[in-house]
Amino acid sequence: MKKLVLSLLIALIGIPLLAMAEGYSKAITSGKTLGIFETVGLPENGYPQTFVGVFGNVVPVQGLGYGVASTSGSLKQLADPSTTMSPMPYVAYSASAPLPQSIVLSDATAQLNAAMVPGSAFITNMKTYMNQMGATDAIFSFRQRVHVQGNPTAKTVQYRVMIDAFGMYRYDSPEIISDIPSFVYLSYTPLKVAAGLPQSWQFPNAGNYTWNLVNSSLGNLTTPATVLTNGAYDEPVAQTTMPYTLPYPNGCSIDTNDVSGQMVCDPDYALNCLINKTSDAGCPAAYSDVMTLMNNTGADGAFVDYGRTLQPVYVAVTDGDGNVTSNPVVAVSIDTRTWHVGKRFFFISPGGGTTFSETGSYGFQLMNQVDRYQVSPTGSYLFMGTKSSITISPTQSFFKTVSVPPGSHCVNYGFNVIDPFSTTQVYDYRNDTVNNLPQSDYIYVAALNCY
Repeated sequence: MKKLVLSLLIALIGIPLLAMAEGYSKAITSGKTLGIFETVGLPENGYPQTFVGVFGNVVPVQGLGYGVASTSGSLKQLADPSTTMSPMPYVAYSASAPLPQSIVLSDATAQLNAAMVPGSAFITNMKTYMNQMGATDAIFSFRQRVHVQGNPTAKTVQYRVMIDAFGMYRYDSPEIISDIPSFVYLSYTPLKVAAGLPQSWQFPNAGNYTWNLVNSSLGNLTTPATVLTNGAYDEPVAQTTMPYTLPYPNGCSIDTNDVSGQMVCDPDYALNCLINKTSDAGCPAAYSDVMTLMNNTGADGAFVDYGRTLQPVYVAVTDGDGNVTSNPVVAVSIDTRTWHVGKRFFFISPGGGTTFSETGSYGFQLMNQVDRYQVSPTGSYLFMGTKSSITISPTQSFFKTVSVPPGSHCVNYGFNVIDPFSTTQVYDYRNDTVNNLPQSDYIYVAALNCY
């Protein structure tokens, strides 16, 4: 005779197929099994309940573990089990004020633990029911539909209890299953830029994070919200001037393996804080971390896009001695170069000596690096990949002027420029010994005007 599995019963009475953990398989006997199924609906519907029982054999169900079935047509639906035992209490809450997911789980766990103490009415009544039916073991399945705070989709609280042929019972902890899994998506934009870059080049929304709920395809379920953190989750930056001053930046320490005692920083320190503020005592406490957002919204996990510090794009340059240095990819435009001779009176220059001046602008190729992580409800996270893109910085204007040594002549400065960056050194741009930039990075150098 064809095997009648519980899935057929689902269509008739609307109860779920019971899937049991692999660890329970050793407790299954060859005799008949009592299956009791309790389901509870949403509070806005008045917590509608079903409480039904079935009686048959336990058989493996591919992909689902085990289910109650029959190989001889003996599977049957039983009379209302409430005549022998009471349903398990459900988690009560107001339909207009859902509870946080952690509270729902905590309440369900407390109710289950109270029913699982030795000699409890629940266990006693289940054993009585087993004896009445001649069952060698029993399975109790609880499922409750719930809303949780901050989440637009309904979820299900579920757990299972088993009693074997020896009267020993075991159960799994309550868990929340989502009909439509939802995830916190959080994107953090760093505030700081790399040393030497103008802070004005920071990204839009710098120093803040934006978050919302998304589905498994990262489609929006809620409207994104922005939290102003003022760079609280930027990568830590080591001090460079010795002796270092206390306190050290959070996430930084002295490298004990370096004889020079350099300060080093963990680049993922602030990321750990962003995911779980309890990961270190120095983590920012004023803002919600990913763990808090997941609990407040009943999310099934999270995705975090963590922006790294804005850096120039570097290229390796080899000098004539074979030494390799990394230089930023930059474009420099020297728009004017002026040689101005100061007025002289009997070898005195009351109006100032001869000066060499220039104006211009420069810009960098910038690396925008965003690392993506997947976060579990427990706070553990997995690196998923990096998205890097090259952007062109805004141009930074400059005006430089220097006094030239006595006896200098304009004709000798035909290829000279003043360092457009942090110094006022003068050099031949065809052989940049100050910044080690190739001549091609000087995209325009104006002719020198001598006055």
